[in-house]
Order: sequence, then C-alpha cells, then structure tokens
Amino acid sequence: FQLITGLNYQEHSNQTVTPFATIDKNIANFNTIDPYASVVYISDYGLSVNLGGRLNIHNVYGNHLVYDGNLAYAAFKNENASLKLITSYSTAFIAPSLYQLYDGFAGNLDLKPESNQTFEAGFETNYQDWLQLDAVYFNRKEEDAIIYDNTTFKYGNGTSDANGFEVNTKITPTDYLVFNASYTYVDRDKTEDFNDYIPANKFIAGIDITALENAFFNITYRNVGERSIFDRWGSFGTAGEDVILSSYQVLDLSANYKLLDETVTFFGAVTNILDEDYDDILGFSTRGRNFKVGVRLRF
Repeated sequence: FQLITGLNYQEHSNQTVTPFATIDKNIANFNTIDPYASVVYISDYGLSVNLGGRLNIHNVYGNHLVYDGNLAYAAFKNENASLKLITSYSTAFIAPSLYQLYDGFAGNLDLKPESNQTFEAGFETNYQDWLQLDAVYFNRKEEDAIIYDNTTFKYGNGTSDANGFEVNTKITPTDYLVFNASYTYVDRDKTEDFNDYIPANKFIAGIDITALENAFFNITYRNVGERSIFDRWGSFGTAGEDVILSSYQVLDLSANYKLLDETVTFFGAVTNILDEDYDDILGFSTRGRNFKVGVRLRF
C-alpha cells in the first residue's frame, strides 16, 4: 500500500490597468482549498489499484468533489507473452480564470465552472521481444466547457461528448528494423468552435532502420481523415455551417549518420515527399515538398 495525502491552498487576484479596460484586484479575486488523498495498492498476483479524490473548496463556486480510479490486472504472463487489462474513470472540475471572468472585452461574469467525466478501458500485450500491442476505448463527457464564443466575442459555456478508441503497435522483427503504427477513431456529437479540426480517423505508421552502424533511417506515413470547422461568419463557406476539410496523406523521410564517436552527425530529411496539397488549419498555408540537410558538431 502507498498513501499520498495533502492540502493545497491557492489565492488568485488580478490587477490590470490598460487604456482600454481595468481589472480591480479588490473585485477580481478568489481562493481555493483542496484537501486530497490517493491510495495505491499493488498485489503480488497481478492486480494494482489506484484511488484518489480531491475536495475543491472554492470561495465563489462552492465545494466540488473530484475523484479518479485506475485498475490494472496482469491476466497472463510467462517468458514468451503477457496480457494486462486496464481501465480508469475520472472526473474534473475547472473554474473560470479571473481573466475569463473580468476581462473588459471578453470576460463573462455568468460563466459556469466546467466539469467532465472520462472512462477508459483497454489492454496491453507483448509477445516475446518482437510484438507490442495496446488498445483503449475512451468516452468523455464535458459539461459547461469554457469556450470563446465568436458570436458575442466573450467567453461562454458549451457541452461536448466524444468516444472512440486508439490502437498502437510496435513490431521488431530484427535488431535493426522496427515498425510502428497507430490508429485513432473519434466520434463526437457536435463540432462547434471548441472541438473543430478533430478528424474521425487518423493513422500513422513508421519504419526505423539501423542496419548500418552509426546510421539511422526513418520513413513515416500519416493519413488524416476528413475534419470540419464550424464557420460562424462564412469566412470560408456558408455562415453557420460546417466547412469540410478533405483528408490528406503525408510521407516523410529522415536519416542521419554519426562519425568520430558521435562528435559529428550528418543529417537530412525530405518532408511531404508526395507534395500533397492540404490544409491543417484554414487560413494557414502548409509546406509542399521540403528538403533539409545539415551537420551537427558536439564537443
């Protein structure tokens, strides 16, 4: 058993004087007291448990209890393979900052504190020394999320729910060859302002090669699915509707070679080999095919 406990005290105040607005620290202030505790239990039969809680005592927003729990169980393990099951559940409380409340332009005294809940469950597995695989399902609910409202030009509250899963794998068939890959799927109930640009599908894969002594070679492939941005003002399409950004794929290559006991390193890279024309964020350009070579000295 392990126990961590304590008491945290914070005092916040804001005194801002500008030609445009003034924030008075006699009004813009709050304090919090947070007693907390976390208990960890690690068994000799593969089970580990972590339970924690914190009571946020806020002089403006009252008392809020947040807590989290993590479970891990080594369901199977021998000299060749292992399997670990994992799950967690956590809550959070986020009070608005003094700037979000009292700023002369964007501040909103009616802001509510944000709360959220997150659940995860998955597994980790290994086979000998050449295969690692993990997968996790997640579900997140946000209530009164603090956002910037482009209609009122002030901070406001919104809600958003999301769930999905992520899979990661690492394959090492030889000492000089490593394959990495990950895939993430996210399903959201809405795409407005504060969760724009999150793709439903994202896949990344890479190969590391160290076949030659002192040499390293990497090639990485990235595939990002369709994304959307809520176009409130019609800057890129129809006002009040989502703009869909097309999916894209990018291929990058990099290599380096070290000499004189790693004193000299020659390196080079080619990014966006396919010269893909794509947008990460509307209104900001992205680089086409790009080359870089150089040398690094370390004494």
